[in-house]
Amino acid sequence: MHRGQVRKLYIKTYVELSWSSILYDPRGLVGGQLICEAEITEMKIVNDISNYGWMANADSSNHVKLEYKVKPSEFSGPMHLKALYDKCFTFSGDDYKYELCPFHNLTQHERTMRWNPYSGLLGVWSEWDIKNNTFMHMIMKHGDECGKEHRQAKVSFSCGNNNSVVSVMEPKQCNYVINFTTPLVCHKDSMLVYPILNASLRHDWDKIEEDLANNILTQKGYEKYLSKLFFKAGFYVTVHDDNADMLPSAKFDTLEACNSHVDKLLREIESLKQELASKQC
Repeated sequence: MHRGQVRKLYIKTYVELSWSSILYDPRGLVGGQLICEAEITEMKIVNDISNYGWMANADSSNHVKLEYKVKPSEFSGPMHLKALYDKCFTFSGDDYKYELCPFHNLTQHERTMRWNPYSGLLGVWSEWDIKNNTFMHMIMKHGDECGKEHRQAKVSFSCGNNNSVVSVMEPKQCNYVINFTTPLVCHKDSMLVYPILNASLRHDWDKIEEDLANNILTQKGYEKYLSKLFFKAGFYVTVHDDNADMLPSAKFDTLEACNSHVDKLLREIESLKQELASKQC
């Protein structure tokens, strides 16, 4: 039997009991005839955890009001995925039930006998993860607090016969990976980025590729310009700049040391400008 499955049990219930006669004799023996009438009663047995009234509906999202810290982003990406909009898909593990609503949110509901089972938000639809001209993952951010950070998740898409959540993993605490299968992505070009851009953005991308090929742009510059393009297209909610996290946070003991460091940086900038100008000639 699977958990939550209902089976029927038929029980004979005795509804009438009487003695037709009672006989006594001097030896103290008692005799008689027992008459029983019975009827068949149908009962239902549910194989599921009982919490005896403690948070009885904790595993049902219909009974939990979730609080959003941010609104979901607007729909973006391949238009054929809009068939998943306003639909939700569940996945049940031993202890948790997950509900994925593409382009809306991801929720988790604990199914245990604890007095305060967790039921909350793992992430709100934010943006796409794009690599090599391909929509790789749907990114869910701004979930419930988890220590010093917030829960977040990424959803990968793979070809399948049905729309279904097939696995949920937590490789890092408070960070979830969802594998979603759907026939909508079975075509080899179904998740490509370039074909769904408008003519203006495709022209911009062509220019970026040309500048990279002519060494006008470095690889980092190329990635930054692509990030800006994806932001314009609505695939990103902010411009991604991998260099932002790499900026030095230098501390100086004296003003003289700080000024010396600034002069060094200015000389490096001037040198880079001259090198770039020589390549353009």
